[in-house]
Amino acid sequence: MPVSWMPTFSKPNSIIKSRFKSEYIIVLFCLTISSMLISIVLVQLFVSILFLLYLFEKNEEKRNAFDGYTAVVFMFGIVRIVAIAFSNYPSSSMPALYKEAFFYMGILPFGFYMKTFFIKLEAIIGVFIISSAIVALVGIILFDLNLVNRAQSISSGYTVFSIFLLQSFTLAVFTSRQLKFKNSYLMGGLSLILILTALITSMGRTNIAIVFIVILCALLMKKINLKFTLSILFIAGTLSFISFKINNNEVNRHIENPTALSDRDVIWEGAAKLAFIHPIIGYGPRTFNDIFPFPERFADKGIGAWHNQYLEIYFESGIIGLFSFIYLLFYL
Repeated sequence: MPVSWMPTFSKPNSIIKSRFKSEYIIVLFCLTISSMLISIVLVQLFVSILFLLYLFEKNEEKRNAFDGYTAVVFMFGIVRIVAIAFSNYPSSSMPALYKEAFFYMGILPFGFYMKTFFIKLEAIIGVFIISSAIVALVGIILFDLNLVNRAQSISSGYTVFSIFLLQSFTLAVFTSRQLKFKNSYLMGGLSLILILTALITSMGRTNIAIVFIVILCALLMKKINLKFTLSILFIAGTLSFISFKINNNEVNRHIENPTALSDRDVIWEGAAKLAFIHPIIGYGPRTFNDIFPFPERFADKGIGAWHNQYLEIYFESGIIGLFSFIYLLFYL
């Protein structure tokens, strides 16, 4: 049975009305999500255009579109701004203000316009999955050309790349029976193969483990069929094997030291030492290199972050920021 690629989302009870044609907004949405991990400049450009259009919408419609999710995101954003204002290292934290500003700018128009064309969400999801496959292909090419030790994108490292693809892979698997493109086997299957191959060659062990949990859950919930899944796994596994034959630098390092914790033991030791010094509002965003006590003990001298979202938010925004983030996850 071929995997289909068209979601059948139910229409909400009330649709927010925009001044602009939904076709134009959908194009901007698709351009925005297809630029992720390819060009930060393009993402900022398209988000800015969406925000400007949002400003010209009717105030009544904007009030109707503002919901609890938007409020919770802005609550977390306010905590981040306070953390920047009281940062122990302002020069390190200030870049977070203008880099994260585009995210918060995007929340308002995204939240608004998603309610104006909810029934056409399949187009956006389809573009997101295809653009993720393109990002994955770029990462695989960089890896196979020996330009990087792990598959990654042009604009980010392997960690962000792997997490991004994990989201798109999960979305693709769990909507695969509702989404429908022409040549569904070719389009859907090729996208999943590329994303899975890129995930494997990015060598994020936890994310790879989560991928197989996702596949198992999808099989148990009958979101995908076994024959299709085995085909995807076989082809992605073969491509990954070929890639590792071409570029085996990082693989050899893992083989030589299979029990390595990727410096996470050092990170956790440093976290324990700093844990209760600035617990309320943290040290400020982007301050890892300023505050970490044992940088000389890292085997990977390129480490510049906590490699753990909860640790990062705690040390950057304190317990207030961490609670805000956890509340956001529970709200979702």
